[in-house]
Amino acid sequence: MRERLVTLLGALAAAYLVFVLLVGPRQPDAAPESMPTTADRGERGLQGLQSWIESSGIRVKSLRSRDGEAIKVAEKLQGGGHPNAAGATLPRAVQKIPDAINYLKQVLNPPQSKDTRLNNLESIFEAIELEQKNTPTPR
Repeated sequence: MRERLVTLLGALAAAYLVFVLLVGPRQPDAAPESMPTTADRGERGLQGLQSWIESSGIRVKSLRSRDGEAIKVAEKLQGGGHPNAAGATLPRAVQKIPDAINYLKQVLNPPQSKDTRLNNLESIFEAIELEQKNTPTPR
């Protein structure tokens, strides 16, 4: 009888151990820790980060494309990212849509310089050759 009781207690202890290992101890319900993911809408997630950035006056804009142009535009705006998904910040002076349009026109389509003589290496060499031809050689 004593042997059966020891075997029964051992079996119960083993079953309890398996149960604890598989199920784990119950912990009191705690508020889930907010992680910055696109699905998170809490104040500690991406939405909170976005509201903090906007409250500090920084204008962060997201760019999307299907042909890899997003990164090219973002780099011109001192931003970065991936070929089809990139981002950049706009200056604090850009407060309204007309300001943004004017700023983007200036950055993305800079006015062409009227003096194109020294804009590339080839024109520099041409200018040097022309200078040498016009300079009299000492005898």
